[in-house]
Amino acid sequence: MKLLKGKRAQRFSSLPVFPNLQKEVDFISSYKKSKVTEVDRKLAVEINEKQYVEQGQTIECGCCYCDVAFEDMVQCLDGHLFCENCLMNYAKESVFGQGKATLMCMTSECNSSFPLSQLKKTLPENILSKYEDRLQEEALSLAEMEDLVRCPSCEFAAVLPSGNKVFKCLNQKCGKETCRHCKENWSDHFGLKCSEIEKKGEKDLRISYEERMTMAKIRKCHKCGCEFTKSDGCNKMTCRCGTTQCYVCRKPGISYNHFCQHARDPGKGCSQCKNCSLWTDPSKDDNMAVKQLERKAKAAKRQMLDQDNVPGKKPKL
Repeated sequence: MKLLKGKRAQRFSSLPVFPNLQKEVDFISSYKKSKVTEVDRKLAVEINEKQYVEQGQTIECGCCYCDVAFEDMVQCLDGHLFCENCLMNYAKESVFGQGKATLMCMTSECNSSFPLSQLKKTLPENILSKYEDRLQEEALSLAEMEDLVRCPSCEFAAVLPSGNKVFKCLNQKCGKETCRHCKENWSDHFGLKCSEIEKKGEKDLRISYEERMTMAKIRKCHKCGCEFTKSDGCNKMTCRCGTTQCYVCRKPGISYNHFCQHARDPGKGCSQCKNCSLWTDPSKDDNMAVKQLERKAKAAKRQMLDQDNVPGKKPKL
């Protein structure tokens, strides 16, 4: 065996790199550069703050009264200074809260706002975008335009002539067509009146109970998860994993003592106990469960129709 005397020379292949692999390599390189840049930025900030403290040149924030470097401060149109953290928290409360959207000066005697340049300096892009959306929303609400229609999917708003029934969203990420009156998809609405359209909540309710009715005819082993049905035989079911289960009440781990032990005529219920019957017609058991779910579905639909005008309330499924 011969050992190499030095390191193996690096060789670069001229073969093309797979596009997906190249994307991964570029992503890792970009990530490492961003991490190095962030570390350098934090170090520069720490050195800058230390110099300000040593020279006694820090400025007091008008909100939290902390001493902050001038580079980390923002000002309103009247020149009142605040730290970036206070403006950030104020903007979050304005954007995601229920108060007024406009960011006014945090000094009680001042009615000025913050210029856009100061907001861009402090706020991340996502919060700044949300803030601008809130301002537009507030302005539209104050305008009280009668023909202003909003997209139910993305909240895009536009003025639609009163004679037009179909609202086509101009948001490139949405582009849905809906009815301006009932807000339902126009593909389901075409050729029908608003009163004839099944609402989304009603459709979800119907599908939910249809799935339950299907599952009412299926039994599931609590141990291995195997699903099964019964065509004939007694109600003491034994799964392939060995677990027993009652077909009527679905109680697991049973024996024959779980069932009624009293003598009675075939097909008739017991007058002495409420235990499950060992022999029953599986179709009758399944149909009984389905009918119970049908009654619950009708009651839930009536409840939904009664609460159409009550915001924020949904029927219990």
